Amino acid sequence: MIETRVAQLQRTLDDLDGCIGCGCLSLRKCALYNPGDRAAANGAGPRFILVSRKVALNLQD
Repeated sequence: MIETRVAQLQRTLDDLDGCIGCGCLSLRKCALYNPGDRAAANGAGPRFILVSRKVALNLQD
């Protein structure tokens, strides 16, 4: 549990100046990182903070 929280906090620090996948699409970067709010398919909130961007967007390796 603590490792998950630490990872979320690290993603917050890493993405604080960019798109966090929350659905607001107010930043220019949002259109690139979260086109059409694709991350919303996995739930509400800052999807890129709660889980990795790849997971939030259902991207394959």
